[in-house]
Amino acid sequence: MPPTPTPPADDATPVTAATAVTPAVEQFRHGRTLGVLVRDSTRDLGYMFARNVESDEEYFCHVSGCAPDLWEALGHGDAITFKVSETSKGLRAFDLRRATQAEEVAKAAEWEDDRGNR
Repeated sequence: MPPTPTPPADDATPVTAATAVTPAVEQFRHGRTLGVLVRDSTRDLGYMFARNVESDEEYFCHVSGCAPDLWEALGHGDAITFKVSETSKGLRAFDLRRATQAEEVAKAAEWEDDRGNR
């Protein structure tokens, strides 16, 4: 006699626009954070700050954590994605990239889905 299929758990996450595997959602699963650049007046000194759009937490960004041509192109309010690491001086954003519209849409859909589940 074949085994009886196990019904899905009650806490199984339904597939929605936010949980569908798209390149943007997959990128967030690999530790990337959606944010915006703030306090860019220190760019000439070699650092700026990135704000996580979800938590409003700010992270130090050093020029070494970004491609030089991108560093010069970014400005206050630009949407970016980044990774966060712990350093002896606190949390730091690195691997800065310009956010694509798809990433912004994927994150917005995720937030809307989370709000609907509260």
